[in-house]
Amino acid sequence: MDTAALSAETPFRQYVVGTSVLNTGTTSANAVAGGVFPGGGAMAVSAGSGLAVNVAAGYCCVPAASAIQGGYIFGAMTEITNLTLAAADPTNPRIDLIVAYVNDLGTSASAAYVQTVTGTPASSPSAPAAPAPSIILAAVTVNAGAASLTSGNITDERSYVVAPGGVLPITSSTAAPAVPATQLMYDIATGTIVQGTGTAGTVASLPVLPWVPVMALAASNVTDSSAKGVLTTIATTGSWVADGSTDIEIYYKWTGFTVSTAPLLVTLEVKIDSTVVDQTVVYPASASVYSCGGSARYYTSSGSNRPSAGSHTVTFAFQSASTSFTTTLSASSTAAACVRVTPIST
Repeated sequence: MDTAALSAETPFRQYVVGTSVLNTGTTSANAVAGGVFPGGGAMAVSAGSGLAVNVAAGYCCVPAASAIQGGYIFGAMTEITNLTLAAADPTNPRIDLIVAYVNDLGTSASAAYVQTVTGTPASSPSAPAAPAPSIILAAVTVNAGAASLTSGNITDERSYVVAPGGVLPITSSTAAPAVPATQLMYDIATGTIVQGTGTAGTVASLPVLPWVPVMALAASNVTDSSAKGVLTTIATTGSWVADGSTDIEIYYKWTGFTVSTAPLLVTLEVKIDSTVVDQTVVYPASASVYSCGGSARYYTSSGSNRPSAGSHTVTFAFQSASTSFTTTLSASSTAAACVRVTPIST
């Protein structure tokens, strides 16, 4: 396909790889992701007979030596068996690599291989350099004098690629590429779906709803002794961002009250920002024994206090009916009062 105007590089190889493989590039240039495609055997390496390894069927993408040349997609329809390593050194161990390698000569002699790269024996061996362009499938430790391999000798070195929009497997969060939040990934180490952050080596939890629940606690007594009969805050949530179309549930719990002169009416109040959305009345009957503990839930709905798009907080407070008597809410680390705000699906 080589001519003065066209080559296998531009536009053919670039086009095929650019539309088939997730890239981690920038707004000015794509960077081809190298790795194996998940599914099937995904070119996993396992111990074979003697000093041989087997490579499971699967496909991979190997980035070209130059970033602008795209990459190569190839693989095997069936398992590659009896890929034999060199004989073991009698004195020292070594580390060999199993690689997927492309030898692009620009002629019909070009080919793609799955091959071994033999390391150098040493008392503390290091892996050899992989040829370019290639990706590493596994590292194999060949012990001194060994005549066979076990699964413990093989370290899986695969990374993964997917088609654009596919869920990308990653071995752990530290292996995440610098992809945007729109890219979903499957963290193999934790078995969870996560999303990109734009920074390599970091991931973000995937919220099921527009934002994760927020909660505020009161883990010690709250009293109005300095301002009797005045609205007294129990707890205020941190801010959360509503989308204007999602309703919320507000759960609030109080652990009981005493009043200096009983009985006394006490009103519990919940506000979204400065708007009162719910109230509950209790009637503590003792100056020494906490009573009237309980909990309640409040739900917003369209046309009835659904939060508008933007940042909000929820405040949970109480107010007694007297400016002469002290009211105390009982709370501790093991019996906390709280307010919790959760987005709800419709």
